[in-house]
Amino acid sequence: MCLYTCGANLTVAQDIYGRVLGIFREQIQLPKLKPEELCEIAVKTMNLVRRQPTEDTYPIQTEAMKQLILKSGGNPRQFNRNCADVLATAVRLGRGSPRPASV
Repeated sequence: MCLYTCGANLTVAQDIYGRVLGIFREQIQLPKLKPEELCEIAVKTMNLVRRQPTEDTYPIQTEAMKQLILKSGGNPRQFNRNCADVLATAVRLGRGSPRPASV
């Protein structure tokens, strides 16, 4: 089993194995986040690579952001994965850039 190249798949496998083998004795249920909290996560995350921090979710449009929030069910890990998938797909299709000239 590879430890460093499997990424998120290893995390899921570890979770399953940990439960089956009794490695993790307790399960912590994290609260669901509100839409505005998820939006704040997106803004702060994208500001990490922007030349100048902003308060918007550019390049993800408002309607798209609402859908990402809805599909995440308030789960921040799922929300981050959804955002990353959308941005990666946009770049792959030539509809976006990881570092737009205007940002």
